[in-house]
Amino acid sequence: MWKHSAKKTNDISLHDCCATRIFKDKHNLFFEFDNGIWAIANTAFNPNDRTFRTDKAQLKLCNFNIDSIYIFKEIRLFRRIISTHRIPLSFEKLTENINSGKWELEFIYEYTKYHETLFTCCICSAHKPYSIECQMILDYDDMECFWNNLREDNPW
Repeated sequence: MWKHSAKKTNDISLHDCCATRIFKDKHNLFFEFDNGIWAIANTAFNPNDRTFRTDKAQLKLCNFNIDSIYIFKEIRLFRRIISTHRIPLSFEKLTENINSGKWELEFIYEYTKYHETLFTCCICSAHKPYSIECQMILDYDDMECFWNNLREDNPW
């Protein structure tokens, strides 16, 4: 199905990429990106001088474990943020809302240590609140990316 596959390294970035589907099988977790992921310039995956998005792409976490998923709810008084609460979010609720199209999961930052990654994300929706900050800590044995083509019409 996919023409290209690569281990997730610094040659590929998820920054500002929106997951539009999440699913899992017995051992693996998958994120699908309808608008692709970034292939960094001057790498084995993108020999061009500019960073380009791919077409539809998939991220696979092999032998995964979800350590935690949290959203951050802002408490306001007269439009001013007075407090922020960290609230657990179940994987099932995240998956249901992403897969139904109610939410998109935009990846902002990733911090990786060995086989564990902290993803800072934004849950985007068409209704208030339009965006909610989210953090996911995922453990895995390996992380792979899949795509077909670079979209040279879509540079960074």
